[in-house]
Amino acid sequence: MTEFKEFPTPHLAERVNPLNEGEKRALENATDYNLRLALERSEAVAASAAAQLRTFMETTTDCVYTLDRNWCFTYLNRRASEEIAQGRDLIGAHIRSVFGELEDSPFWEQFNAAMNEQTSQTVEGYFPPLGGWFEVHTAVIDDGIVAFFRNIESRKAAERERAEDARRLHATLDTIPQMVWSMSPDGTDAYYNRRWRDFTGVDLTISDADVTRLDLVHPDDRALADERWNASMTNGEPYECSYRLRHKSGTYRWVLSRAQPQKSDDEAIVRWFGTSTDVHEAFLAKQALETSEARNRSIITSTPDCVSFLDQEGRIEYLNEAAERAFGMLTSEPMIGRSWIDEVGPGAREDARRAFDVARSGTVGHFTACHSDESVTVWWDIIIAPIAVRSGVPSGFVATARDITHQKIAEERANWTANHDALTGLANRTLFNSVLEQQLEDASACDCAAAVLMLDLDDFKRTNDALGHDAGDALLCVLAERLRDSVTDGNLIARLGGDEFAIILKTIEGQEDVERAAQSILAALKKPFVYDGKLLDLKVSIGASIFPQHTDCRSELLKSADLALYEVKSAGGGAYRLFSPEMRANLKARLNMLSTARSALDENLIASFYQPKINLRNRRVNGFEALLRWRDPSGKMRKPETIDAAFEDLTLAAEISDCMLDRVVADMRQWTDDGFNFGHVALNAAAAEFRRGDYAERILERLHKAQLVPSLLQVEITEKVFLGRGAEFVKTALHTLAAAGVQIALDDFGTGYASLSHLKQFPVHVIKIDRSFVRDLCIDEEDAAIVRAVIRLASSLDIAVVAEGIETEGQLSFLMKNRCQIGQGFLFGQAVSPKELPAVLTRWSGSGAISNNQRC
Repeated sequence: MTEFKEFPTPHLAERVNPLNEGEKRALENATDYNLRLALERSEAVAASAAAQLRTFMETTTDCVYTLDRNWCFTYLNRRASEEIAQGRDLIGAHIRSVFGELEDSPFWEQFNAAMNEQTSQTVEGYFPPLGGWFEVHTAVIDDGIVAFFRNIESRKAAERERAEDARRLHATLDTIPQMVWSMSPDGTDAYYNRRWRDFTGVDLTISDADVTRLDLVHPDDRALADERWNASMTNGEPYECSYRLRHKSGTYRWVLSRAQPQKSDDEAIVRWFGTSTDVHEAFLAKQALETSEARNRSIITSTPDCVSFLDQEGRIEYLNEAAERAFGMLTSEPMIGRSWIDEVGPGAREDARRAFDVARSGTVGHFTACHSDESVTVWWDIIIAPIAVRSGVPSGFVATARDITHQKIAEERANWTANHDALTGLANRTLFNSVLEQQLEDASACDCAAAVLMLDLDDFKRTNDALGHDAGDALLCVLAERLRDSVTDGNLIARLGGDEFAIILKTIEGQEDVERAAQSILAALKKPFVYDGKLLDLKVSIGASIFPQHTDCRSELLKSADLALYEVKSAGGGAYRLFSPEMRANLKARLNMLSTARSALDENLIASFYQPKINLRNRRVNGFEALLRWRDPSGKMRKPETIDAAFEDLTLAAEISDCMLDRVVADMRQWTDDGFNFGHVALNAAAAEFRRGDYAERILERLHKAQLVPSLLQVEITEKVFLGRGAEFVKTALHTLAAAGVQIALDDFGTGYASLSHLKQFPVHVIKIDRSFVRDLCIDEEDAAIVRAVIRLASSLDIAVVAEGIETEGQLSFLMKNRCQIGQGFLFGQAVSPKELPAVLTRWSGSGAISNNQRC
């Protein structure tokens, strides 16, 4: 029996029971399974079904017709008769005669397949003869085929409209910068807009695409993306997930994917609509922000600084641990919500309020606060800055307080060190000058007087050399302590350097107050100081000047006090002297001396003269002393006293020394060449000449170049050379000269200090008795006793003795009687020029020209 499938055979609708055999066969070809069962059960049921089928065929909106195997119509229902036959009788007519363009339509192939291959077909297409879209379903029956012909023009129009709507929608979606997509729950029907395709380079709408959307997700993110999608598919909740999506460049970029489900009335998911937004930069920025916030949070938490966040009114919103501990030092009550200004401490509230007002204006406020209790004092360096200023109004503030207690202590220590002497604890030169400047301003404003005392420790160099620097330091400390005890409070004591001290007397009535203060200091220093079992003297020289009596200028005030100090030192030290205008004249004279000496050197006016030294035993010339002379502009020869200050100047003294040395060496070379036996020449050396450190080398070098033996030269020094600056150079130079054969003579013996120790420490070959003792030895028993003692001392030490300033026969007789070996003075002759020296040698080459009958 032929299967009719879902479409019934129309022949059954034309008859009623009873059925003949042909009708039974037709029913056997029916495709409706229910009708076939009815036929099998009973003819009654078949009759009812036939009636129902006939009714269905005639009332259906579809065109139903049958064709025999010759392609002729055998049946048309009412609908087909109206639309196809249009009043014509088509039974027996060939289908191609009715539809002339059938063979060009998709339906002809369908009809052939059904007729020839005995298969059912369903095709829809445009049918030109009827000018519309139709859907045709063909089924096989025993004697041909049956066709169900349905006009689907309205459906096609609706589809076209939906397609146009979809096209417009997709065109709109293609302009959206986001990736837009939709899909059926099973993923078979999917749409992705142009932005998706441009981003990924993949069109997932193609059914045979070899990648899935999950394939485009970064491998590390796939599990999370898939897990959330499955969860949304299961629970019907919206989908959201951030993951890295592969870009067409091969890199991965972060996207935020979201989707909403479309549900049916029974809550079944019909379709998903979603977007994927490129949030790569935002995600990275967010990561950076989170990292920054975490870092800042870590910094704020771990920093030793106290960090407080405040609201717009200055109330505390947050404190880090350091701030909690710091505030805990002040109070144990909770701090959140309290006024920050009120909590910084009563001593700093005004500063805190001012700083907060500055921060409110949009800039950073700053102040320093100090918190003290019974056990500790803490210094804080505090800044307060606005947060997120919008429209000129901060959204809040951050206050940072740093414990600078150690810094403060270090600063105070550094300030103290910068302004004080480390050894004595007194003010140093820097602080002294600063205080003096301010004191003079104050004194000038109130029409008051002030004074400066300059102090210098006498013989300090000798103490250092004799006992070492530790003893010198101890001496300075004792001096500082006694100055503190003797100077009234309110006045400033300073150590300016070395053994130089200064005092500012801030308020005085007159010079009597200055003298009273100076005498008090001198009295306090009279008590000896014991160091390592030795008694040491604290002897100082003091010079003073008064403001504004002497000057109203700070630098001139100091110069005036220095001038007064210089006068004291020149007079032997250990006293006080107030500045007087005459001292400026003395200074001017000294400067004139320096200028004159410089001119004499530059204009080659220095000359060497020679005074004979006579051997008192054989009345012959023992040697000569070279004496400096210089020619003034008038041509007159001047003595060295007129340029005395030059010998204290390092540069000038060295240049004069070189000049005299060159002349003396040249003269000795000439006399030697001329055959004169001049014995030796003694050359005076000032203390400044030794400070260069090469004094001995310069002498020996010149002697060597002139091919003169060192013993022809004698160097005369005074005891002041031993005591002055550079004494260490003096000792080295003298030993070098003595070792080479140059004799050393100690001039003005007895007028200095510690002469005996010098005879022991230095290589002294000759002692010269100062003219001050020789001058009165005939009338002053003390001078006579001193001369006798010196001669005996020298004899016992095997040191030669020269008596200076012999002018009378009586002096000569006394010296000869007491066995003085050599004499020098006007009695034997004045100093002569180099050319005159041979005549002196000739005069003293006889038996002698001086009588020894004259007695004191």
